This record gives sequence, C-alpha cells and structure tokens, in this order.
Amino acid sequence: MVAHLNQLREDLQKSKEERARRDRLKEERRERDREEAILAMQTINFTPLSKEYYDGKKREIMEKIRRRELFPSSGSTSNEYRPEMSFNDSDE
Repeated sequence: MVAHLNQLREDLQKSKEERARRDRLKEERRERDREEAILAMQTINFTPLSKEYYDGKKREIMEKIRRRELFPSSGSTSNEYRPEMSFNDSDE
C-alpha cells in the first residue's frame, strides 16, 4: 500500500514537472512569435512616438538574437557567458 502511494506521488511529481516544462516551452514560443511579429512590422507609417518605440524594440530583439547566436546555451540555466580555456603544457 505504501509503495503504491509512493509511486502515485512520484507519478504526480513527474506530471507536474512535465506540465511546467510544456508551459515554459509554450511561453517561449509565444515570446518568439511576438518578437517575429515586431520584427516584421513596417514602421514607416507609424506616428513618431510609435515608430521610436517599435524601432527600439526591434533593436532590442536583434541584440537578443545576436547574443543567442554568439553565445548559444550549453545546457546552462544562466545567460552568462563563461569561457572555457584549455592550457597545454606545450604552449608555454
């Protein structure tokens, strides 16, 4: 009986983790879609204030994309760049 309850508890925890992972992926997809929509906007006919806002958003998105491409995630949860250097004794 106790083993069955433990198994149910583990299954519940796994399903919660999976749901959280799917929700996170869904939110990332929504954010990417919003960014793509902003990048596709033609701001030529916008009011000066709106044009300034969306052009600034475009610059932010492009910078975010450049950082992502320059320093792709290596499974780390942090967005910090952490270079890895190897030293060979023959280089000295």
